[in-house]
Amino acid sequence: MKALINDLVEILGDLRPALSPNFLPPVRAEEIAAAETELGLQFPDDLKQFYAAANGQDFLAQSTDPLFPAIRFRGEPKTHANDDDIMSRTSPTWFNSVSELISITNCLRQEFDDLAECVDDFEILGPARYHDRVLGFTTTENSDSLVIDLDPEPGGNVGQVVMVRTQPFEIAVIASDLSTFLTMIRDGYRDGRFVFDKNWGWMER
Repeated sequence: MKALINDLVEILGDLRPALSPNFLPPVRAEEIAAAETELGLQFPDDLKQFYAAANGQDFLAQSTDPLFPAIRFRGEPKTHANDDDIMSRTSPTWFNSVSELISITNCLRQEFDDLAECVDDFEILGPARYHDRVLGFTTTENSDSLVIDLDPEPGGNVGQVVMVRTQPFEIAVIASDLSTFLTMIRDGYRDGRFVFDKNWGWMER
């Protein structure tokens, strides 16, 4: 995982415009265990490995860019982001520190309580459903976020990365686990899969 993070830092720095992920120093195993206890959820091994290498991104630094670009998960790519349906893309997101993950996860739990009666209204793409056994490992400026799903539907994987959007209601499985997702992001930036758009920032072609 440390090698993957180092790759990301190097590749993001070579982009035009360059991105500054501003990863924070790693956390101790005891801090991760305390977070698990506080939330009553067990972190997948790859999330523990990430935090053992970097404690997410430094939100307090104004220069910190979202690590994850806008990712298209259905439909055909469009020439301009403005022509694209918001329901076909994730939003750019930042990787949360352990403390931020706890805060966002608790917010998602409260949101689930508020929207419990709307469970059947979600459009679902992939083996997932709307529930509160998730880890909010990202922050976004919009109504969607990427979460780690600890209770997938049959055919899904424990630890899969899922987008949850509440305006409008939509859920989409993005990757089978965090390691796969991070590798996809690294390779996407490196291979030119993601391009810069003045409205969306970095986004999938």
